[in-house]
Amino acid sequence: MQPDEQLFDLPAVPEGSLYVSVAVPAAVPGLFTYSVPKDSNIAPGCRVLVSFNGRVCIGVCVRVMDERPDDGFEGAILPVKEQLDDKPVMNDDVISLCLFMAGYYHGCEGEIFETALPVALRSGEPVRKKAEPAFRLVKGADITRIKNEKQKAAVSFLFDGAVISRRQLTAAGIESTALNALVTKGIAEKLDLRSLQPDWRTIPDPVNEQDRKELNDEQRAAVSAISESDGFGVFLLEGVTGSGKTEVYLQLIEDVVKSGGQALVMVPEISLTPQTVARFLRRFRVPVAVTHSGLNAPDRLDAYLSMSDGSAAVIVGTRSALFTPFKDLRLIIVDEEHDESYKQDDGCRYNGRDLAVFRGTLAKCPVVLGSATPSFESLANAMSGRYRLLRLTRRAGEAAEGHVTRKIIDVRGTRLAAGLSPALINMARRELDEGHQVLFFLNRRGFAPVMVCADCGHVFGCPNCDSHLTYHREQNRLVCHHCEAFFRPPERCPACGSSNLTVLGVGTEQLQAAAEKLFPGYPVIRIDHDTTKRRGSLEEAVDGIRAGKYRVIIGTQIVAKGHDFPNVTLAAILNIDSALFSEDFRAEEELAALYTQVAGRTGRSALPCTVAVQSFYPDHAVLQTIVSKGYDAFAAEALPQRQGMSLPPYSRQALLRFESQNSDDVMAFAENAFRIVEESLEEGVTAEHPVPARMEKLAGRYRALIMLTSPARKPLHRTLSAIGPLIRKLPGCGIVKWSVDVDPRSVLD
Repeated sequence: MQPDEQLFDLPAVPEGSLYVSVAVPAAVPGLFTYSVPKDSNIAPGCRVLVSFNGRVCIGVCVRVMDERPDDGFEGAILPVKEQLDDKPVMNDDVISLCLFMAGYYHGCEGEIFETALPVALRSGEPVRKKAEPAFRLVKGADITRIKNEKQKAAVSFLFDGAVISRRQLTAAGIESTALNALVTKGIAEKLDLRSLQPDWRTIPDPVNEQDRKELNDEQRAAVSAISESDGFGVFLLEGVTGSGKTEVYLQLIEDVVKSGGQALVMVPEISLTPQTVARFLRRFRVPVAVTHSGLNAPDRLDAYLSMSDGSAAVIVGTRSALFTPFKDLRLIIVDEEHDESYKQDDGCRYNGRDLAVFRGTLAKCPVVLGSATPSFESLANAMSGRYRLLRLTRRAGEAAEGHVTRKIIDVRGTRLAAGLSPALINMARRELDEGHQVLFFLNRRGFAPVMVCADCGHVFGCPNCDSHLTYHREQNRLVCHHCEAFFRPPERCPACGSSNLTVLGVGTEQLQAAAEKLFPGYPVIRIDHDTTKRRGSLEEAVDGIRAGKYRVIIGTQIVAKGHDFPNVTLAAILNIDSALFSEDFRAEEELAALYTQVAGRTGRSALPCTVAVQSFYPDHAVLQTIVSKGYDAFAAEALPQRQGMSLPPYSRQALLRFESQNSDDVMAFAENAFRIVEESLEEGVTAEHPVPARMEKLAGRYRALIMLTSPARKPLHRTLSAIGPLIRKLPGCGIVKWSVDVDPRSVLD
């Protein structure tokens, strides 16, 4: 294959040249052939500067060939303009991962390889680490005179003369002001980590044994099964909340680090990274790298290079950490493997959990998928024998499952105060009066989800989306939570001119205001996207909760994941009824996982606890099963139903998405594409007629969908491979944007 070029004669390729296949960052599938001099030291994984369709861009060399490939292209081969690297910036495993992604997810190779590179390398920056400040305790320093809590927290990481980089400490939630204060007091010293160049493999004891916890029988069995496995294998570690999954992870990593290997630890969201890094820094005396989209380009490049050259032992990151070129990868851990955040929602829509399994096959190392609520896909793989299921059924330490009471509060015919029933308010008051903390979970930020005219019923909607605007009282704004557009609330209704405007529904802002009035004297904190934008704000909030600074906690999904609040004795879940009647077949699974995760914030100590759910449908069979019997019982009932209806994980799906600024254009194009699909269907594969997305208009673009379903993976992929080139030739392909989503999480958007 070869890019189009100017319509004049090009010089012939010099005799004796080498040929390279290059992944070019363009929305065109395939690799493109260029030439390089015979004496070039180019290798797969090097970046190159090339001409492509009249522009100069940075690509990645994927293959080097002695002869021109026989790919049907008969035009002139262009030379590489410049080789940017003497040594590869991608290793063979990352190249294989990207090629697999292009095949499985039917994406464009160039865009995938560009995604795999850190931003600095995409823009042509040299492969170079920056100077990195680090800290260690001054020998003989008197740490007993430290009174400041933030400085005490910093000192807790600098044990036994450990040299910890500022980036690692920042990732663990330690502020630079605390570190600088310790230096000023002569308690810590500041160093240049690069000048020290410590080799962590030479450390006699890379583990802080004081932080180590005694394993129970189930934990020991899990560690043994995984550590004694030979080469690649997938282990589904299902553990109830508080069962000590993290301790299992840590002791598995201990074995890897002691033998000089590296480990990848994936977390679903940035918000979980600091607490994970903090745990690792307390346990290990080795460099721990961090990578996620919240870091700046130099920091992400440093993490990438530190794992590549072996100067770091462990990397903690979100799904993009998969593209790290490890020197000696020996263990992959995917925490909260069920979380939908592992699914990329634009570009190449890959699933980080599934790619972690493929990365494990390349590295020939074990892959551990951990969750209290395993995805149905992983459970089905365990039931079929593809994965090995390891269960942790008991809470570790002081916590005991037996003292958690689960209730459904019937709110039919009940007057609610900002979403709270009188029964729930009384339960909360009792716990607060006894010195405990309470958690209210409401997955709806803002003050109220809808603003309406009380006279004519006009609903204030987003002009860019088929969605209402959410009222945020603190900012006095109407905000679209889909395209982020915002507007000042009008004084009068645009439809009838009335000034009688009101809001409907309850958001976290309104719940916070109500809680401050309902529970006077008890400090309230709200944790949602709006209150945790500032770097370090989430860590401050979590630390304040653990220290008892706040007694009433109000939060969205951010607070439901992975946090340990020992003094929370009541967790209440509000406004979840819509999931019981959703068109999305995954909604009930997600509800069961959410309930279990929120419930897991309680019972982390020896205190008796209550988990309460408010519902207008207290007798609903699914809700009854989830609350009274738990996640496993719900899964045991739901999986056979999925199988009987030929729904995933017992079938394979792909969603064709189409979008354009004109609704007629997108539907006409989707209809033409559907005719191609119909003519190309492999045996057993079915396709549904084009339909508008559940939210047809999003960010000013209209959307349509075609769903393909197959009982097996191969026929589906053969169909997708056949239709791609044909759809790209359709009239209007430049106007209507289309994409393929293999294994979609949402089938309605």
